[in-house]
Amino acid sequence: MDTLRVDKFDYSPRINEDFIISPVVSSETLIDNYGFSLVKRLKFDDPYLRLYSQEELNQLRLIETKLSFQSEIRRSRGEWSRKPHTVYVDGDGNYVSKSEKHDWGDPILSDIFFNNILQESVSARSWKKMIPSASALSYFSDPTQSNIVSDKRSIMVDALTKKWWAECTDGEAIRNRNATLNYLVEDYIINHGIKDQPLKWMSLGCGTALPVIKSAVNLGIEPSLILVDKDIDALEQTEILANRLAFNGDIVKFSDINIFNENDMNRLSEKLDAKPKIIDLMGIFEYTGDNIRVNPAKFLRNSYNLLDTDGIMIFGQMLDTRPNLDFALGVVGWPFIHVRSINDLKKIILDAGIDLSKVELFLPSDNVYSVIKIRK
Repeated sequence: MDTLRVDKFDYSPRINEDFIISPVVSSETLIDNYGFSLVKRLKFDDPYLRLYSQEELNQLRLIETKLSFQSEIRRSRGEWSRKPHTVYVDGDGNYVSKSEKHDWGDPILSDIFFNNILQESVSARSWKKMIPSASALSYFSDPTQSNIVSDKRSIMVDALTKKWWAECTDGEAIRNRNATLNYLVEDYIINHGIKDQPLKWMSLGCGTALPVIKSAVNLGIEPSLILVDKDIDALEQTEILANRLAFNGDIVKFSDINIFNENDMNRLSEKLDAKPKIIDLMGIFEYTGDNIRVNPAKFLRNSYNLLDTDGIMIFGQMLDTRPNLDFALGVVGWPFIHVRSINDLKKIILDAGIDLSKVELFLPSDNVYSVIKIRK
């Protein structure tokens, strides 16, 4: 077991408004590397989990696991599908009209969770309406937020909703994924000696860019951020977050670029005065695939082409072996995500024409996401 964080930066946990830093506790290099240059398992310290007792955490995770199992059984019976508006059988076993509009996922168990278990929480149901916007993920990243904006109204978040955001499997996984991004950027800065030098960082499908801004502040750097997303509402949140977290770097935003379109990506390249040294696809890569008819290998190649020589690309991917999968995609109803195995990822990278000797794989200990780093 390798011990990390030896006098690199100040990583003592600290709280500044809603900003909590999770330092890496330990890492383990795995022998089975799937052909990648490195495979490493990471363990993080998540202060949000310590806000509640271990008994409370166990109880909530048990509820998730039971509902996930029930949802999986219903899906195997053809009673709902991981596709939009394809719910066939209601809770009483009655067939539903296929022409009737339904939410993504399993509405029967979703109703049980949000209306019964979360006690008809206004803030929880308001949060669910935000799916699949990137803004919804910001509440997993910081589950202590006191207000949620829904339908242009500010709604106070109740204690039960905050508790679920903090303790749920996906909340922990999103925070660990963000911490992995932080860890990899820190490692890049140290190894290249560029902490006090100009740095361009591009985030494709960035959403609110909260993980990127947090990481920059955490590391004490102020890169020029290039943020690309079609969600204008999410992009508008970046200045608010930057001000709240005291990030003073330059921010350039593009909302008119379809990152899944090769011509648009070429157009984006022409707009850049210099290629970025860091590109992250942390919140977008797992959406590529048949669900939205985007070739993941082609998208990866087009994104990699934007990267400067000696730069790094980082992206996350939800694993097909993750715990409570049908809770996330069925009960919560998160759409379009394409879960993959590590071998699936390996094939996509090879199909993109990228040499595996340039690729490193990182596995947070929660076992929900894999995170890939590719050098150029």
